[in-house]
Amino acid sequence: MEINNITNLLNQVSAIRKQYEKVAELSGENFNIFKILKLTSDEVRTHSAFLAELLNPQGSHGQKDEFLKIFINHLKITDFIAENANIKVEHHIAYKTEDEGGRIDILLKDKNGKHIIIENKIYAGDQENQLIRYHNFDQNAPILYLTLYGNEANDYTKATKDQSIPDELLKCISYKTDIIEWLELCRKEAAMHPILRESITQYINLIKYLTGQTMSEELKNEIAENIVNSEINFKSAELISNNIYAAKLLLISNFKNQLQIQASNQSIDLIDDSLNFTAHSNLTLTSHFLKENNLCFSYAPQSNNLNDICNGIRWLDLTMQSDDVRAKLIEFARIEFGSNNFKSTPYYPVHWYDFLPKTWDNNVFVKIIHNKLANEFISRFKLIEEFAKRALMI
Repeated sequence: MEINNITNLLNQVSAIRKQYEKVAELSGENFNIFKILKLTSDEVRTHSAFLAELLNPQGSHGQKDEFLKIFINHLKITDFIAENANIKVEHHIAYKTEDEGGRIDILLKDKNGKHIIIENKIYAGDQENQLIRYHNFDQNAPILYLTLYGNEANDYTKATKDQSIPDELLKCISYKTDIIEWLELCRKEAAMHPILRESITQYINLIKYLTGQTMSEELKNEIAENIVNSEINFKSAELISNNIYAAKLLLISNFKNQLQIQASNQSIDLIDDSLNFTAHSNLTLTSHFLKENNLCFSYAPQSNNLNDICNGIRWLDLTMQSDDVRAKLIEFARIEFGSNNFKSTPYYPVHWYDFLPKTWDNNVFVKIIHNKLANEFISRFKLIEEFAKRALMI
């Protein structure tokens, strides 16, 4: 009987969702220029550039320092003068050493020389001593560590054995809450400027997409009303909520099985299928060619809950790295993708935060239900293997 109640509630919610999806389609709500241009997760060209333009008193928005004033007030930053402030993106502060230099994502400077430093992280991982280097550029400047969900910075980026950043100077902020709230205040100020207002709306919708907040308030309210309509519905909804995590774990298990079958059929070895909701779990695929060169394809979340996921070519055995292989892979990646579209680390000669899901929202789990995600992974692996073959022939 309880299963019937749950099924009935799911059917009711599904009918409501379909109704709102139709409305969104007719109203054009699904149209987003950032998604169309595949700029959803580019930290420099999309997010830092857009935020900096709004913060800039000389920006093309024409609102002078209004958006910057809203920003510093919203984040309770004091002793910073918005009028005629200077805003720079990817600002090079000095040659990078262990404790100095590098490029600051967004640097704000007021007329008295006071700084605000913004470190912008969409999917990129922390670098060793990165925030310490920025702190040493100006030890009085607040550092805003901006991530999708307000994650804490790793210890190895904000402290060394000899130095740490004072708590009052390092503030973790999120796109999900802090930036959306600021943008909504900016949108109110831009109410009489339709192009500017709608551009901000498009960017808000992009952030909501990246942070899993695409459900409209009207849809939320109608579902909530349906749930509280009866005791049976409320208890059924609670039971569903309590089992969503288990359902996602089951889907991850199904995905691994789907991937194993496809890999086996195409002479691809799945050598690590530990992928789960914890950071640094992994999916690792390799082939005869890649193994001959001590390489594999790795897909690994750098944060919990399947977030901040990088994928790329990794060493099978770290103790047997080849400088020649690394150099050829990096050189060919520059030719194929451009210098700003891949990264290289001690573990990964070449890796990306694109091409496969960088964070797992409900759309990714739906792909597993339809057995589509395994196809994407196998296709991606074949492209990576072909890339490696061409690179190592140089």
